[in-house]
Amino acid sequence: MEPKYNYGKKVYIKKGFYRSFQAEVRSFELVKTKNQKTEELEETIIYNVKIDNVPIKDLPNGMYVVREDWLVPYRKYVLF
Repeated sequence: MEPKYNYGKKVYIKKGFYRSFQAEVRSFELVKTKNQKTEELEETIIYNVKIDNVPIKDLPNGMYVVREDWLVPYRKYVLF
């Protein structure tokens, strides 16, 4: 499974507490979880992002953890 967003890519967050904030991808990792209903392994990519215009002291380690489907690529104008 390949990540959509590389290191340093600008993105918008479309879900969660920091909805509609602009962020920069710092790292990513592949996480495997077991679905309890179907007994299958599911793979998702989790990104660590640094959110712009938010003081580092408000976030643990200055990073926010986000799933891949919660991110939108950066464009000048985005509607949520």
